[in-house]
Order: sequence, then structure tokens, then C-alpha cells
Amino acid sequence: MSNEIAICREMLAVMDRGTNERSRSAQRAFIDMLHDDLVYRNLPQRTTHGKADFLSFVAELRGMTRMTCKVLRAAATDDGWVFTQRRDSWTINGIEVTNEVVGVFEVIDGKIATWLDYVPESPLWPGTGQFPDGGIFERWPFEPPKTVRMGADTPTV
Repeated sequence: MSNEIAICREMLAVMDRGTNERSRSAQRAFIDMLHDDLVYRNLPQRTTHGKADFLSFVAELRGMTRMTCKVLRAAATDDGWVFTQRRDSWTINGIEVTNEVVGVFEVIDGKIATWLDYVPESPLWPGTGQFPDGGIFERWPFEPPKTVRMGADTPTV
């Protein structure tokens, strides 16, 4: 297993512990695994830029009481990118949802610098009732993609 895959697997495991155990040390470890210039996108929500913006997005999930990310497959490129297929489950406001997720991570200097998640079933999420007030779907609306960093010297849309 590549070092980049190990870093991604550990980051997802630490995220789970921080959510499920409400462990401050795990939450801090999770944040420390993120690059200061993190670019995060969970399609179809808007892209976040930097740790602070990402943590603002995560704060919207305040009703979350359980999270598990099971990595089913992972592959790494020779330039720091990791592709994962996951089965994520989470409970928000007492309602559990499980979805398949494709995650793409860029690891720079041992930290997650780019994190792109695609959830094929995401159009069904609003109907689960996890956010009865519209919540995240109203405050983090769909945004067409902009240029994002896809490697040190290859910007693409």
C-alpha cells in the first residue's frame, strides 16, 4: 500500500473517531491532517477553499451523531493522488443514511490538499429528512465547478 493511501485511510478513520467518540484529540488530529490550503468539494455542494471554509461546511453537520467511512477500494497514482470507493454511513437528527462514495484525494507533504467526493445518490439526500429545515441544501447550494488545482501545474475545470 502506498504512503498516500495509508494517509487517506488514516484521515477517514480519525474523522470517524472524532465524530463517533466526540474525541477532541481525534478531532484535532483530523484537522491537523488537512493542508492549510485544502480544496474540498462534496458534489453537488459548493467548493470550500482552505481549512476555515471547510470547517464551516462541517459545522453545518452539527446534528451528526455517527459516521463511518468504509474504504472498499483504493488506488494511488505516482504523483500523490488517491482514488477511493467508499461506503459512508452517517446519522443526522436520528436518521441514518448510507451511500456509495467516490473520493479523490491529493496528498501534499503528508497532508490532504484536495478532497473531492462524489455521491451518486446525492439527489436523494434532501428527501431523507436529515435536514427538515432545508439546512445544508439551502446554505450550501449547488455551484458549477470552477478551476480547481488538480496537481501542482495542471489547472483544469
